[in-house]
Amino acid sequence: MSSQPDSNTAENPAAAPLDARLRRARIACGLGTWMAGLGRACVAALLLAVVFALVDLGFVLESGSRRLLLGIWLGFIALWVLAEIIWALRSARLVPREYDLINRDPRRTIACALTISEPDSPLGQWLREQSRREACDALRRAEHSGHPLLRRLAWALGYLLVTGGILGILTAAAPRAVETLGLRLFCPSLDIPPYSPYEFELTPAEPSVLYGDDITLSAAISGGEPPSDVSLLLETPGLPLQKLPAFRDSEGRWSFVLEKVTGPCRIAFALSDGSARSRFVDVTVIRNPRITAASATVRPPAYTGLPERRATLGGSEIMAPDGSVIDFELTGSMDIAAGYAEFVPAGGGEPQRAEGRAEGRTMRVSLPVRRPGVVTLQISDAAGREAPMPMKTRIGIVPDMAPEVRIAAPEDGAYVVAGSPLTIEVEAADDYALTRLNLYKALRPYRQHGVSILDQEQKTSRYSCTIDTAALDLREGEVIELRAEASDANPYRYNIISSGTTTLSVITPEQYREILMLETSYEEFMERYRVLAEARDRSLRAIENARNAPPFERSRHLMSIITGSNEAKQIAAALAGDFPVFDMDGKLSEVARKLVEVFARNAADAARLTVATPEEEYLAALRTMHERLEELQQDLDAEMAQAELVALGAEAQDAVAVFRELTNRQLEQVDLLRRFMDEYGAKNIKQPERLEGLADDQSVLQRDYSDWLDSLSGLIERLSAHEELGEMARMLQALQAACLGAEIDTLMAYAARYAANREPAEAHRAAETALERMQKIARKEASEQTAADAAEKCCGQMSSQAAETLRQMINAMQQRRQQRQQAQQQCSQPSGQQQNQQKGQQQQQGAGSGSSKMATAPSRFRPTNNKKSKIGTRRSNKMHGRGQGKPRKGDGSGDGRGRGDGDARPSALAEPGRRRDSGRDANIEQVPPAYRDAVKAYFSN
Repeated sequence: MSSQPDSNTAENPAAAPLDARLRRARIACGLGTWMAGLGRACVAALLLAVVFALVDLGFVLESGSRRLLLGIWLGFIALWVLAEIIWALRSARLVPREYDLINRDPRRTIACALTISEPDSPLGQWLREQSRREACDALRRAEHSGHPLLRRLAWALGYLLVTGGILGILTAAAPRAVETLGLRLFCPSLDIPPYSPYEFELTPAEPSVLYGDDITLSAAISGGEPPSDVSLLLETPGLPLQKLPAFRDSEGRWSFVLEKVTGPCRIAFALSDGSARSRFVDVTVIRNPRITAASATVRPPAYTGLPERRATLGGSEIMAPDGSVIDFELTGSMDIAAGYAEFVPAGGGEPQRAEGRAEGRTMRVSLPVRRPGVVTLQISDAAGREAPMPMKTRIGIVPDMAPEVRIAAPEDGAYVVAGSPLTIEVEAADDYALTRLNLYKALRPYRQHGVSILDQEQKTSRYSCTIDTAALDLREGEVIELRAEASDANPYRYNIISSGTTTLSVITPEQYREILMLETSYEEFMERYRVLAEARDRSLRAIENARNAPPFERSRHLMSIITGSNEAKQIAAALAGDFPVFDMDGKLSEVARKLVEVFARNAADAARLTVATPEEEYLAALRTMHERLEELQQDLDAEMAQAELVALGAEAQDAVAVFRELTNRQLEQVDLLRRFMDEYGAKNIKQPERLEGLADDQSVLQRDYSDWLDSLSGLIERLSAHEELGEMARMLQALQAACLGAEIDTLMAYAARYAANREPAEAHRAAETALERMQKIARKEASEQTAADAAEKCCGQMSSQAAETLRQMINAMQQRRQQRQQAQQQCSQPSGQQQNQQKGQQQQQGAGSGSSKMATAPSRFRPTNNKKSKIGTRRSNKMHGRGQGKPRKGDGSGDGRGRGDGDARPSALAEPGRRRDSGRDANIEQVPPAYRDAVKAYFSN
């Protein structure tokens, strides 16, 4: 006979009350047990804290030890609380047995009722139900007799009372000890002196000292037997704690003198045995006022018409027109109370003093000047302390000078492409006014022809005109001369100033093509294709967006099509009208001309569409625009694919050439190390700074080599993607493998490290080993013949135009490198020989470096290319740092009078972003960075 389980409360109504009561009783008893455990934990925590306080009282623990004790105390309490939680859980399980003991029930009715197994007969079920009813009644009687929770709460309250009593007794007995030891234990990071009967009173309570002065610190010690030895504890940032002996001034007072205090510090007085000390106090350093910034505003006399000029004072001379007023503005390191400016004329005279106006940390003072001299600027604070280093500046007077005139464009030595328009710009300026300005033009050897180009008297004049050289029938080799003259209104001097003669050489379009070929890099070559493709893609996206746009947004998208088409048309028109440089330029120009027509038609069609255009007509027009661009997609993509092959091939050749350049630079490094040992010795280093400089150079070279080696992996991967360039990919793979196996970068790093450690012999040995391995690779894997063979094999798999373009680009790169090497060699030659070689080189090369020296030339579209070579940048910076020399005296712009260095007059012709000097150095600086190396090859002087 079967029966249902007694867990079913519908058939066993006695089970639910017993289970619910037991659950509540267990929870209540468990919480009570845990609260009693917390009380015990409080008692244990207090006792353990007392033990730790006694340890600190006996041994005077440092902050680190007290942190450790605090950690032990917290860990102990945490473990105790965890144990109490476990005990509370166990106690909750024993609640039925505890209730039976309360009822003094020998039969243990409650516990037995819970252990009766599931009945398998109606009689058993009835007996189990009766047992649980009796257990429920027994549980009710036990709760009325005395609930276990009350006893547990009583224990918890008792523990808390014990804890409070102990703490109260300790506080009442020794309040200062409890406070001190408690703070030291529970706040170990605070500056709490150890407990002792002594009390310290420091004088001054808040010490402060003037920067660099001495300060006397004293402490009155009371509360115990007079100590025999007292020390001053000095804590300075960044230094270990110092313990200095103090001196007894009187009974119970000890002193110490801190000398020449220049930085913040903390001090405390302590007994020599360390059993007692005062709190640490900060010593504040008061600084004298200092002039942190100074500027001057020069206000010229009104009749000159010159604008105000602001200058920062830093020891340089201030130039001012005669009769100017100079407004000085000084900024101090703290609030300024007063200040003055004292002017002493040059050659002797009565000093002139002007009081300043102070406001916060700023002081302003005005000083009229009529003679050159020296001005002294001084400030003082509210306490009357003056700056220990006043500001002194020389004042120079600028008299009325002769006018200045120059040919602004073109620059001297530039080239004119026959048939292109020539634009001439003349600039002249005077202090007050120009009265005459003439321009003289001549075709050598014919006589110069002058014409007045000044409309009215004015301080500055700019003139521009354009000459049609096609009408002049210029020929190759002819020379054009330009010169300008100007005079001013000075009534005492008849100033007629002439600019230097600007000579222009006429070249042919073929020579101009060679110039552009030398200038154009493979990045710029590829960028022209990318610009055209991106313009086409933007126009396609605009058409697609307009096709999917809702009616209320069509007007905006149509305007986007018109704007994008017009911009793309301008780019395509510029590319279509390019001066052809490489053989592939013809195809690019042809595709660009077709795109110009398509972009123009698309812009016109988009302009005819409106929001009111029917849906079918609107979509049909957009579809037609899209199809026009897609028809030319194949032609442009094919040209881009060919251009990418050419650019990748040129980049591969450039990578091999860069390795040879690195080899040459390593050769120079080895030679310098050898010469250093020959001059200063291999052991006794007399010039360590120079050896450290060689270490820096080797480190730069090692980084350049590592960057180059890292870049090979990506280049090889891109080359391998094209079957036509497989030979170049294999060549670079062999070069990369040889370099990795040679461990050149490791040897360079060793050489730099040995040089930095002042071991020139070891540095030379490591550098020379690296050089030998590089030269071995340069003769085999990176030789010019290997690169040329790989390039020729790749050219055999390209189209004829792409192959010829690649050959032209490789030849141009080789010429640029050769010219750069020649320029570097010229830098080490005497100036006369260098000038002769440069002049001969210009005559041989004809066209020079290109756009920077080009007075007039056909148009050439040059898209912006932001790609930079890290190696090239470091190399050019290094060359720039080494190659700079001192400027030569009298090397000015050539105003016709040979003005010397003593003329400190500010140039009226100078403009922001433009150089006054028309020498070759200035021309080189004006060249875009991408072409600077090529320019230096021709104009290194």
